[in-house]
Amino acid sequence: MPEVHVKGLSGLSFTACTSSKYFATFVAISFFVMSKQNYTIFINQTALVLTKSPQKYPPILDIKNILKLANKFLKDFKEQKVELPVSSPAKTLLLLKKHIRLIVAAGGLVEENNQYLYILRNGFWDLPKGKIEHGETIAQGAVREVSEESGIPLPVIVKNMGVTYHIYKMNQRLILKETHWYLMRLSEKV
Repeated sequence: MPEVHVKGLSGLSFTACTSSKYFATFVAISFFVMSKQNYTIFINQTALVLTKSPQKYPPILDIKNILKLANKFLKDFKEQKVELPVSSPAKTLLLLKKHIRLIVAAGGLVEENNQYLYILRNGFWDLPKGKIEHGETIAQGAVREVSEESGIPLPVIVKNMGVTYHIYKMNQRLILKETHWYLMRLSEKV
């Protein structure tokens, strides 16, 4: 089990870092209300923002070029944010889900008395999260993962905080990870 750390924060914006022997990825996770027309996908240190192309300008990228761009970002791209105009951000995200292996995960930000829980995983501070198992809902998976990774017996979901996306490589293959986030608190039994 990773080391667990509780630390107070002044707000809900923070950065979580993850890494493994297959890849090292810096993932900026901000809980914000996403516009219906924009989706942000984190690739290493770059936030790739899919935006609706203005009608007078044609979209500049198709799915093949977006995949090439993702590979370039994974190698050594230094920009913090890149906006990509596409005809439909939602349809582009669906196409990415069809062309890249999709992993659905869930996790939580556990808050109790203005303190927030982090875990130390592979030398980096992170939030507890993990893959959804067959037969469980996303919310059930989030509760299970937070409990398993932090040792908290069945935290309680307060509210849905949204979804983040990031692309990384594993065994030379692009992976799109869709992570569902929940604000949680300790169980009443604790």
